[in-house]
Amino acid sequence: TYCGLQLLNMKVISDIMYLRSAVESSDKSLGFLPGTAEEKLRFYNLPFLDKLDELLLETKAEKLEEQNRISMFPVNFARGMNWVGKCVILDEAQNTTPVQMKMFLTRLGENSRMVVTGDLTQVDLPRHQRSGLVNTLEVLDGVKGIGVTRFDSRDVVRHPLVQRIVEAYDRHERDTDTQR
Repeated sequence: TYCGLQLLNMKVISDIMYLRSAVESSDKSLGFLPGTAEEKLRFYNLPFLDKLDELLLETKAEKLEEQNRISMFPVNFARGMNWVGKCVILDEAQNTTPVQMKMFLTRLGENSRMVVTGDLTQVDLPRHQRSGLVNTLEVLDGVKGIGVTRFDSRDVVRHPLVQRIVEAYDRHERDTDTQR
């Protein structure tokens, strides 16, 4: 988000597009949500909007939306698009399917940047469904022009307790794997 805002301010790109999979993070469905499509999707975009408001000093995310400098929608709405001169962010990519990831990645147009984020420890897809992020990391391994940065608990910038929680989960998973 920060890099996208810098590119926008330097006029390297025309706008920022934020996409994510609208997969719920539990086995239970939220069910029917009232309101327009935009109002329903706003719930999924709150983390991005919160981060934008945190990073923006003189304006708010709403103003950028009004100016059509940021837009947000589910990844499955991207089919047929061609992103030229944009910074495109796919968040929560661990919850995409391999088909969605391929469709998303092949929309990249001239003078655009693409950022894909995801946490492989928090896949919310049904157990039988393979994560598109996992698949993409395998398929694109070694492809020129693609960089992968992996973070661990040392990179957690939320509350210090979150770092210890991540480390505890990592230890538990390692211990459970060795016992099998």
